[in-house]
Amino acid sequence: MVRRAASALVLALLLLAASPPLASAQAPGFYNLGGTPQPGVAPTPDGSQSTVGGDGSVAPAPGAARPKLRRSCHTKNRIRICRYTRGTRLVKTCAKAKGRRWHCRRPFSARASTRILSGYTNPPLEPVVQMYRDGRPFCSGALVARAVVLTAAHCLYGNRTDGGGARWYQDNSRLTMTPGSFVDSAGQHHKPYGTFKVRSSWVPQGWMEEDGGQDWGLAVIARNRRGRYPGDLTGVYSVYANVRVPVHAHLFNAGYPADGPFADWRYYGGNAQYFCDTVWDGRNANGPAYYASSFALLTDPCEMTAGSSGGPVFIEFTGGEWGIIGVNNRGARRVDGFGAYGVFFYMDSDFLTFWESAFAAMRGARVSAHAARTNVAVSSRSRSWW
Repeated sequence: MVRRAASALVLALLLLAASPPLASAQAPGFYNLGGTPQPGVAPTPDGSQSTVGGDGSVAPAPGAARPKLRRSCHTKNRIRICRYTRGTRLVKTCAKAKGRRWHCRRPFSARASTRILSGYTNPPLEPVVQMYRDGRPFCSGALVARAVVLTAAHCLYGNRTDGGGARWYQDNSRLTMTPGSFVDSAGQHHKPYGTFKVRSSWVPQGWMEEDGGQDWGLAVIARNRRGRYPGDLTGVYSVYANVRVPVHAHLFNAGYPADGPFADWRYYGGNAQYFCDTVWDGRNANGPAYYASSFALLTDPCEMTAGSSGGPVFIEFTGGEWGIIGVNNRGARRVDGFGAYGVFFYMDSDFLTFWESAFAAMRGARVSAHAARTNVAVSSRSRSWW
């Protein structure tokens, strides 16, 4: 079951009841993380793997931001030596004498929670969006339907725990989104697909009732002036629930960190798309009762700060394909203000229930609105924004 924040009477009543107690543009909740990282086991799916969203137009391949593996070889003292590099990072060195086997050595241990790479995406992932409130960097998300963005619930609705003791929806009229925006080497901010307005937002009923583990949200985006939805321009990603996530799984998360040092002009004022490319070692942030309903996986290390909330977390499947299995939900800071690690909540059957009920409500709202304007009944099968 879901509840909606729309520019109608329901929203007006909610805004009268309470307003966001925020001094800055950052969404509350990102740093609301209890406990300490602990070793554990992989999350257990409570159903079969399911895929939702996506249109097949975008191959979920964040690895495009990851340099290709390159090999350079030479012979010394009759021994063939090959170095494998990825960008500027040495991956392994292999040596082979004539008539012998290859012997390889890596410069670091194969501990799972090991950084593979991090930095600014180049080129940016176009379906990944930056959210703004009153024109200031606020949160992140990913297009999963032509006009629907998957993000974190705390970007759209503040429950009592994450909302400063009050319950309130963000005012959608203050929210905008830009897909695939980036900052060039000269420091110029580019929005290649323009700016889109948020039409309505949806969060799980459980989140509203203080279940912090259901920190997922959906925002419906309005057309631009040319009548196009953002997903028509960028394509959209698919989302996977009840995925088996083994230890040593390859993870890739992206977003627009805009807090701490990232807010400084030297880090593009929070307007540049950032990524962390890691391998999961089984550690988690489980424990706090607030989000005990979900398995909290760590992306460690990861420098991203608030502002990256809601950005997609991808997993690399066998065969090299990628898919979204979570969003940036929480994070811990280092003493220098950068992020130490991130946390995302495992998408299980609770997420599927939210997704299905939200889209059913979206369809109903769209059909009702169209019928009210035209005074005729319309089919829910008519072309729409999903």
